[in-house]
Amino acid sequence: MTDYVVVTMAPLSADDAVRRVEHASAGAISTFIGTTRDSFNGKVVEYLEYEGYVPMAEKELLAICASIRRQWPGVVGVAMAHRLGVVA
Repeated sequence: MTDYVVVTMAPLSADDAVRRVEHASAGAISTFIGTTRDSFNGKVVEYLEYEGYVPMAEKELLAICASIRRQWPGVVGVAMAHRLGVVA
């Protein structure tokens, strides 16, 4: 199974990430979904804004995938998605 990484301004779909890694030989799928909290250090958080250089970010995410596969050779699939832009 090929690793999947995406860095995008578009909204992310956890269901899409799961579909990309589900496989009959995989016994589990683990996900992490970051969210925007309502406050930080007593101040209201209205939104977060992420910037990034997409080619470098994708290269680094693929390097993380390779590291995962070296450390845990039984991993069937890895999907990583990172959102850029304003996240409310």
